[in-house]
Amino acid sequence: MDEEKRKYVVSNWRKGWLWFSNWAFGLICYIATFGIPPEVLKLLPEATQNHVIAVLAVLGAITRFINQTKLQDTKTE
Repeated sequence: MDEEKRKYVVSNWRKGWLWFSNWAFGLICYIATFGIPPEVLKLLPEATQNHVIAVLAVLGAITRFINQTKLQDTKTE
């Protein structure tokens, strides 16, 4: 088996803090731990206030498939 395929951690794990999905999942952890500040909650429509974590989870899953290394490479040109 190829050595690259057997690794459990991605090769660019040190840039993980830049990934959109990690930011979304980090926000989910923050909200689950500390809650949403009332000032921020008032900015959201009342019908969507209970669905914040679900929306963040969906965004995290969708943004996980964005090739962000490609985006970073074009910024340096």
